[in-house]
Amino acid sequence: MSASEATYAHGKRWPSTVVDIPSFVAYLKQERDEIVIPLRDGKNDTGSSKDSEEFGKVQTARWNRLKDHLDMLKQSHVNAELLEGEAALANTLEIICTDPVFDGTDCGEAAQKLQQRYAQPDLGTHKTVTIGPSKGKPNCRKYFHNGLTPGKTWRKTETDPASHQALKAGAHGLPQGGIYGHPLSGAYFVTLRFSKSKLNHDDGTKILYGTRGGRKARDPASLPAPNRETLSLRASIRTMIPVRVLRFTSAGGKRGQYGPAEGWRYDGLYKVTAVETAANKHGGLFEQFTLERLPLEDNKGWSLADCYRGEKSSEEDARKQTKEKLEADKEVADARAERQFFKITVNQADGESGHAQSAPSDVPAETTEQESDQESEEGYEESDSDESADDEGDH
Repeated sequence: MSASEATYAHGKRWPSTVVDIPSFVAYLKQERDEIVIPLRDGKNDTGSSKDSEEFGKVQTARWNRLKDHLDMLKQSHVNAELLEGEAALANTLEIICTDPVFDGTDCGEAAQKLQQRYAQPDLGTHKTVTIGPSKGKPNCRKYFHNGLTPGKTWRKTETDPASHQALKAGAHGLPQGGIYGHPLSGAYFVTLRFSKSKLNHDDGTKILYGTRGGRKARDPASLPAPNRETLSLRASIRTMIPVRVLRFTSAGGKRGQYGPAEGWRYDGLYKVTAVETAANKHGGLFEQFTLERLPLEDNKGWSLADCYRGEKSSEEDARKQTKEKLEADKEVADARAERQFFKITVNQADGESGHAQSAPSDVPAETTEQESDQESEEGYEESDSDESADDEGDH
């Protein structure tokens, strides 16, 4: 079954794999042409000399991306048939293993190990990328609930931090949270915590999620090179496999509108529905993904309000909560659209007549720029280990 067919049909249909060969081959060719060959040839598109700081940054980004690519291949759905029929992967490894540019590097060593692994006669006979529910020891590299129930909360104990408990349970796999997944099949989970940032916006059942590095972006004309996290969320749109969402509140930290009072909480499955280009306060572009919570039947009957309260409602009450939330969201959206309509109308009339006109009295007044900034900064961010103490914790 191809990735495009890998839809979540309420547990009634489970595809054996979500990595379709055409997408895999296209990905391999992209990485070869955009990373491996430019590194081999010392390609310089910066307009600066190869001794310049700008070119050095480009090369560093290429090396980091190649390292992530080779790391991903360790877990990919690769078999002998693919290696024999498609030259993209073999050609990539051949370049890295034989060209002097890669001698003595971590990437060169990783490529040699992969080449040796792919030379095994039984390659691929026992390797699949499954997405169905599995028994056994919890592991974060599984899709869907992974044995968890929405509303499950982990709190710090004297011997075990909340994040470690959630990790052991298979809810997530990164000590500091963030995004984790496979660049071809999609993200397993994302984590959120309260922070003052315009990169993300959390409406509970709908989340706008900025990718890692969005705060640092400075280029107003192009997006940063995609990393493993970005590719994972892009793949989630294509494969339509839902993503686990966890919210957490740091010890002594401020609780977000939808966050737990303390510790970590699993808030159920969300689908990644879209991605758009957004700009940060510096004008730098980054990718912002839309995540929407799945219906009650896909979240074991738990609404987000139930997760927040820590107690499951009756099915009737849960559906009522969801209905009221959707209706409230629609009312807010309609009011904003109406204000925007009158704002445009007033501006056009002002330009034609030469004087300003006031909007009708029954239209809610616009917030001030300062108020708007304060409201839009209520969001969540991803963990970014290389940030300063003030900026620590993106999501």
